[in-house]
Amino acid sequence: CTLVSSVQNQQIMSLNCMITAYSLSALAIDGVRFGEVQMIATGMLLSVAGIAFTYARPVEQLAPVQPLGSIFHPAVALSTAGQLVIHLCAMVYAIRIARDAATGNEQVAEPYEPEFLTAFLAASASPAAKKFKPALLNSVVFLVETAQQVAVMAVNYKGRPFMLASTENAPMLFSLLACGAGLFAAASERYPLLNGALRLVAMPSEDFRNQIMLVLVVTVFGAFLWDRIVMLLFAPKLVAQGYKDAYTALPTFGQLAHKLALSSYWIVAMVAWGATDSIFVMIAAWYFWAKNPIMRRARGLED
Repeated sequence: CTLVSSVQNQQIMSLNCMITAYSLSALAIDGVRFGEVQMIATGMLLSVAGIAFTYARPVEQLAPVQPLGSIFHPAVALSTAGQLVIHLCAMVYAIRIARDAATGNEQVAEPYEPEFLTAFLAASASPAAKKFKPALLNSVVFLVETAQQVAVMAVNYKGRPFMLASTENAPMLFSLLACGAGLFAAASERYPLLNGALRLVAMPSEDFRNQIMLVLVVTVFGAFLWDRIVMLLFAPKLVAQGYKDAYTALPTFGQLAHKLALSSYWIVAMVAWGATDSIFVMIAAWYFWAKNPIMRRARGLED
């Protein structure tokens, strides 16, 4: 399990470093930066997935196959290199069309910031810091980079046959699903409140929006397909055993519904927090989650 975790973490760190370095350099050239709310939103969701990834538990039974022993194994090295090429090509294309379409007069969605967040940002802002100004390039790079970070973590978490599958790692699964769903919802511009909260500018045209959506699909599913093809070529027994064990470990409908019900509790709590702008809502939600006998029984902590 330690060896598998080390190889996976090396893949994720190397890919995320290269993606972030290129996206930040592209923004810096045009004098643009990410917004505070954008970084807080993605950081919170991806940090939950990262912690769940780091503390993923090993399976109880030994696997009949051996793990890949090094990041320099052909399967790992080629998979990492191919994913990097796919992500960078998608980012380069997205930046190019954003620069071509930018006019400097794009409409910004009506900002939505709860009072506590506005006060926090005002108190923590440095006097010398450059004020964030939404721009088309910023919005496009934010959407593409976040999609790539989600893809990097989802694709390179192999799970079975050595660790719990992603379907068994509920915090990682639901945080990545929430981040991915929110990302595609923001790119589709179907929810103005979400785009306003993230300070995203309106897409110049429907054709441009469709191009960005296509870039997101290609960068996510292209990386997944490339990784699985390379693994099938260089480690077919490992892939076959992993899918076999993952299928066996799939939760039943009742177990899945139970996990979704528990997750929906915090979704409702977050919505109530945003509607009331009161931190006491989250404190009450946590207390009810931790101390209420009904919730403890639902989480399996009490008989």
